[in-house]
Amino acid sequence: MACGISKQFAEKIIVCKVKYSKRIATLDEGLLNPEAEDGKEEQDQWFAWDVNRVLEGDCELVLFKFDDP
Repeated sequence: MACGISKQFAEKIIVCKVKYSKRIATLDEGLLNPEAEDGKEEQDQWFAWDVNRVLEGDCELVLFKFDDP
């Protein structure tokens, strides 16, 4: 995903947060999201996501570099 921006930038990314607007499929069926807020719909929640894991639909991303606070 970050490779489309810059190869050097992509090498620094270690994790991202994902917020799905339209999730097509999921490998997490039945699992709890530890970052979920009570009373929020799934599409309103942010998920910690490994950058090597395939995205499962339309989403917003926040990318984190190794040296981010």
